Amino acid sequence: MKKMLQTLLADGVKWVDLRLAFAFHYFKEGSEEPEETYDEMFKVFGEEIEKFKSSEEGKDFWGCRMIWTGLRALPQKMIIQDMDACISMKVCFPTYSQTPLTQRALL
Repeated sequence: MKKMLQTLLADGVKWVDLRLAFAFHYFKEGSEEPEETYDEMFKVFGEEIEKFKSSEEGKDFWGCRMIWTGLRALPQKMIIQDMDACISMKVCFPTYSQTPLTQRALL
């Protein structure tokens, strides 16, 4: 993540919205069992962004946010579960997550 932030800043990017479809399992470092939610991933995501921003090399970087992308090809039940997880991350990590609904509101 640090390398990505360094590269973005070197290219003159000071703010980035990353779009990601959460169709994968997240594993804590050293763990062989996937996390049940993305809480830990967003926690680490936020910590790494703040660590970079507070460093000398990252002092000009404004920030980064994750846009949760839902996969419409999924069955309806899975889409509902995915959006429930999305809303949960938005509530727990409002600074680093953006739901499709809040993104539309910004347009």
